Amino acid sequence: MGASAAGIGLASFGSSIHRPIDEQLARSAVGYLTPSQQEAKSIELSKSRDTDQDGLSDYDEQNVYRTSAYLKDSDSDGIDDKTEVLAGNDPNCPLGKECGRGSGYEAFARPATIAVPEPPQAPILASAPTSFRSTEELEAYFKSISPEELRAALIQAGLPKEAVDSMDDQALRDLFDKTVKDAVAAGQFTDVLPPSAP
Repeated sequence: MGASAAGIGLASFGSSIHRPIDEQLARSAVGYLTPSQQEAKSIELSKSRDTDQDGLSDYDEQNVYRTSAYLKDSDSDGIDDKTEVLAGNDPNCPLGKECGRGSGYEAFARPATIAVPEPPQAPILASAPTSFRSTEELEAYFKSISPEELRAALIQAGLPKEAVDSMDDQALRDLFDKTVKDAVAAGQFTDVLPPSAP
């Protein structure tokens, strides 16, 4: 009898230890996730969350562009990250600086899953001469364009109006001048430049 009482006491003791755990699991078993499930859920949430409200998801900022998900302008040059990405610039390198590969630039590449729309024919060129004699003449023409015309052209090309309006005239001019120089270097103005233009 003493042995059976000890056996029942041990069983009761074991059940007293397990009961709070079993009750907790019964209440929250629906929401229980393994660590790998929690990580997958966190990744999915970051794909739809934009903490700094710059137009890039937290996932893209952390895993694609290597920018801060908490700063609208990761490189503090006055141009938000999404505008720099759409312009083809490194959002980790301030406009006008040469950062090279040390700034995380090697991670800055448009992933195949992000569709960047082709800009329409540049409205700024509509009033331009039909051709230019040199790249310097082309660049001089672009430098003569007013900030208001630049803003209108960028908005028409698909950049968010809020992003364009948030840039001061000098930042806007710097971004545009760099984009023109890059486009000339990439041969994107061959239709308005003669084949032998320097």
